[in-house]
Amino acid sequence: MISSICNEAYSTTLTTCLHDIRFHFASNTPNSIQCLEPYLHSQEKSDRTVTDIYMYHCHNTLLLNNLIRFATTFSNTKDIETFRNIWHKEYFDKVCGHEIRIYLPLSGETYAIIRCDNRVILATSHMTKKPERFFFHIFREIVHRVMEDKGAVVFHAGTVAFEDMGLLVLGPSGSGKTTIITALLEHTGAKYIANDRTIVLPSSLHLGTLPMPVSIGLGTIAHSKRLYNYLSLNFDSLHRPQTLTLSNLVRYKNSLEEELDNPQKLQLEPQEFAKCFNVSFKAQSQLSLIIVPQIVQRNCDFKLEKISSFEVKEILSNECYTPNDPLWVNPWVQRHSSTNDVLCSNARERISLISEKIPSVRLTYGTNINKILNSGHYSYLRDLIRDCIN
Repeated sequence: MISSICNEAYSTTLTTCLHDIRFHFASNTPNSIQCLEPYLHSQEKSDRTVTDIYMYHCHNTLLLNNLIRFATTFSNTKDIETFRNIWHKEYFDKVCGHEIRIYLPLSGETYAIIRCDNRVILATSHMTKKPERFFFHIFREIVHRVMEDKGAVVFHAGTVAFEDMGLLVLGPSGSGKTTIITALLEHTGAKYIANDRTIVLPSSLHLGTLPMPVSIGLGTIAHSKRLYNYLSLNFDSLHRPQTLTLSNLVRYKNSLEEELDNPQKLQLEPQEFAKCFNVSFKAQSQLSLIIVPQIVQRNCDFKLEKISSFEVKEILSNECYTPNDPLWVNPWVQRHSSTNDVLCSNARERISLISEKIPSVRLTYGTNINKILNSGHYSYLRDLIRDCIN
């Protein structure tokens, strides 16, 4: 059955790369590959080993039903929490000398995921809502685990490329990472790389994107003219389902103008987020500066002050998500080939290197940061960043 799926004709095929992974995509629905396009690029010359992964999306109700019946013949099964609060039933066995794992959701969704060697197959049906989002989940899981096995380290951080220099915006949830990234995109002409997870690539201090949706607090939206205007015009066409409506957003705007930490959030795809500011999406950039945001819940001038390598090392350690990311509870579609000890050792080495070699600053700002930048102080911010890097 696995071979017949992989050998059938597909309407859309693509071979492309992200970081050191070469993906071979095949799908009978174009939306699956289109949702991944912002992350993909042609292979650059590299001395590093490239990992080949084959991903197939079969939108076929009969096939899905057959796979579900096939899975129940396996002798091994268990329930596992894959993403936070998302559970799958895992069926696994050896078939003709190959280990095959089939995952069926326990949430009432209609899809199946098969893993066999370096091949991953997503089967969906006419009952599956936006099946391309599951293709995206699988893609993200593979990039995360494969790159960690290659020596990359994942941080809870956002990244932009400012004049081709990578700015790592680092801090815990609620510290204002997205607000700062939004301000940099809106006022400095920076290019977007990542919002909530950033990969520090192996054998270098290059920052790379990890495919993630962008969660934006309503306070940040209310304070960003470009962001608010884009969402007002394009709300109904947003790719991801939202818990709020456009009328909610408009009604909330005036009441939110004095706060940035409102817990209610919208979720955008990365390409949608970049379009809000008419900036390009970039896969990676050389790490040049670490910014640690600090919100003051009142109007005040923003300021940059250098922080010690000891302090930034502690912050990097707290926000390092290798090997244990709280969002991905268990490796499932892609398992680590490295031990936890090796992954932890890679993380410690990278944290020490970054804290010793890369300048770090704390950016303190108030709820009026966008008003200040809109009034013409954006050039001052750009000069401050250049001074910190140089």
